Amino acid sequence: MRKSLVVLLALAMVLGLGAFPVYANNTQVGGVGVLTAPGSSPCDDTEHGGADYALAMTGDLVGCIYGYITSFSYQENSGTYQERADEIFIGSWGDVEGTFSLTENFTGKFDPDTGDQIHGRCQHPITDGSGTGGFDGVSGRVDFKDDVDAGIAVYRGHLKLGS
Repeated sequence: MRKSLVVLLALAMVLGLGAFPVYANNTQVGGVGVLTAPGSSPCDDTEHGGADYALAMTGDLVGCIYGYITSFSYQENSGTYQERADEIFIGSWGDVEGTFSLTENFTGKFDPDTGDQIHGRCQHPITDGSGTGGFDGVSGRVDFKDDVDAGIAVYRGHLKLGS
């Protein structure tokens, strides 16, 4: 009896029946983010011109991430920098358009003598329930790794749209 119930529940989930919501599979995304001044092209949304930074996004996600730093620390002798920020993505993913919020967790190393960045990376989990428009119900995470020589941040992650 128990085995039959498990089979029926599995079949109901596959067919989208029953009490369980069915969501699209996690989909991998990737591309490039370029740091730009908030309020300048292409990140010229006037509502977010006061952001601490903006990332112009190309690739699977097209648009801008606007960031508002909530905390940071810098270790002068080692050059280690950590930062947290609240962010909003405004843009599209294929035919899907809208916004969603993220939380940035950045760690980087800078040359203590020159201030030049040596390396950096950050994780950006999507804030549950923050999606609007086509991103309503979105979940996932986007991670960046800085390519210091090229002046870009390469991103990859997974998004899951609500149904």
